[in-house]
Amino acid sequence: MFTTKSGENIFVVDGHTHLWDGSPANQKNIHGKQFIDCFYDYHHLGPDSYIWPKEKFERYTEEDFVKDVFEQGYADVAIFNHYHPIGHKNSSYALGLKRVCGRSLAESV
Repeated sequence: MFTTKSGENIFVVDGHTHLWDGSPANQKNIHGKQFIDCFYDYHHLGPDSYIWPKEKFERYTEEDFVKDVFEQGYADVAIFNHYHPIGHKNSSYALGLKRVCGRSLAESV
């Protein structure tokens, strides 16, 4: 829940979330490396306080998601987009959904 300066509470839905594993162990070929490197470089266009270590950027875990979106972020509900070009080979979205205790929804295809 986000609270405005005037005290109004606003229910927040994050409508575009992913888990991913773009770590070197999960890169099928050079194009996987190029994909994650490109996005990591764009990530550096933001303020220094928002720059993640490369290891976190390469593999965004369920624990990272819960902390960033719900505990430190303002989202009340998050919608998982289950297609992502680099995927998440060692984890399922179902496990991620269970872990956040009903605060996430899977996007239907």
